Amino acid sequence: MKTQGAPMDPGDKASRNAGLAVSYITRLQFDEIPPQTVKMVKCCLMDYFSACIAGIGFPASKSGLGILGSFGRKEEATVIGCRKKVPAIAAVWANALLGNVLDFEDGHYPSLSHPASVVFPVAMAFSEKLNVDPKELITTVVIGYDILGRSGALMARKYRERTHGFGAPSVYAAAAVAARLLGLERARVEMALGVAGCHIPSIPVLRSNEYGAMTKGGGPWGAFAGSMSALLAAEGFTAPPATLQDPFISGDDESAVSQLLTLGTEFAIDHVYFKRYPACRWAHAPLDAVQAIMSEHAVRPDQVADILVETFQEALSLAQKAPKTIEGIEFSSIPMPLALMLVDGEFGVDQLSSDRLEDPKVLQIASKVRMILDPELDKMFPKRRPARVTLTTCGGAAYTKEILEVHGEPGSEFAKVGITEKFFRIVTSRFGENVANRLHSAIQNLDHLSSLGELFDLLKTQPRIMREQDR
Repeated sequence: MKTQGAPMDPGDKASRNAGLAVSYITRLQFDEIPPQTVKMVKCCLMDYFSACIAGIGFPASKSGLGILGSFGRKEEATVIGCRKKVPAIAAVWANALLGNVLDFEDGHYPSLSHPASVVFPVAMAFSEKLNVDPKELITTVVIGYDILGRSGALMARKYRERTHGFGAPSVYAAAAVAARLLGLERARVEMALGVAGCHIPSIPVLRSNEYGAMTKGGGPWGAFAGSMSALLAAEGFTAPPATLQDPFISGDDESAVSQLLTLGTEFAIDHVYFKRYPACRWAHAPLDAVQAIMSEHAVRPDQVADILVETFQEALSLAQKAPKTIEGIEFSSIPMPLALMLVDGEFGVDQLSSDRLEDPKVLQIASKVRMILDPELDKMFPKRRPARVTLTTCGGAAYTKEILEVHGEPGSEFAKVGITEKFFRIVTSRFGENVANRLHSAIQNLDHLSSLGELFDLLKTQPRIMREQDR
């Protein structure tokens, strides 16, 4: 028998803040979402599938999905690239991991988070298990992005004092999405947020940088813990009132109200960025700069004498010149991606392989990269991720490129067109042209589908192209 959770004190400040979120989570309807925001849901879903499908078979994927049997045998939800269904909570974990394996999914600057790899796995798993209407899936995705955007933005104010991964605010988004789809009453939605806040995965993300570890920012843990919190709340499990922030720092922060009052009028999903490169966003401005220098001046790898990267403080933690893991290339290094760009003429999924970790040409160029702090660029963080690169040739020529607006920013050409090219390039190479076309059509017509069955059936396609050496 389910037990009734203890009632919240209506005078509690944290409870009042959570109440604003709960009202939004339980109230929002599809017809209230602007058409442009619905279109953004489709763009983000398309980009999320690109990231997941590209990440299938990498070492972190193999390790993370290797535990799926521990969740039991219920066939409730689809794991992308797998024929057999798994329990819904297992699908949340697996699809969140796939979305973040390559650091290739969308991002949201104010919250310092990657919403897609948290919100979509939860929304998809519970929607499939409960046979939810496609419009309700879209609605819960908008809700998830909004809760993560607000919670993450509130936590980001203390980022330089307490640097944690985006898994921390992700618990609130995951709990919100799962609670909405489970149809929980208001009191239990609020309890779900409270339980989530007591189980935030506060990941030492800079240590993940240092060791090139698979832990990264803890997004999959946030998705998993938040989903579990909603399931616990449904059974009457209790917790202190939710803060929607880091409970170790802000238990009753009044300033949260201003963020929460915009729920329903300002949609976080409208303001996400998209990635061309499978790497931490902090590396993207240097990569854009080097790509531009190569294009404008036809610089060859053997001509490079020195590469100076001027950037913001946090980016200096990505300074490894000889990372030992694939995660190290994408999450611990700026020198290595720049070297791969110079040697191969591009930096993408194909460059993320273990044999490149010991490539002498790449390591030689990476050793020539110097990184220093620029105080003016540092002031732009976290609203921007800027960098200035000066490449000096052996002949003494120096070429400088400053990037303040990285590709894929909200409203940019890449955000409008590039993500579609990214989708077809990745999905066609792994799933084939027919599936790529059908999956794209299903996404674009998501709000007009009679059910989500076709979408999930397409996602069960097994990749036809897998690398041998490390995947």
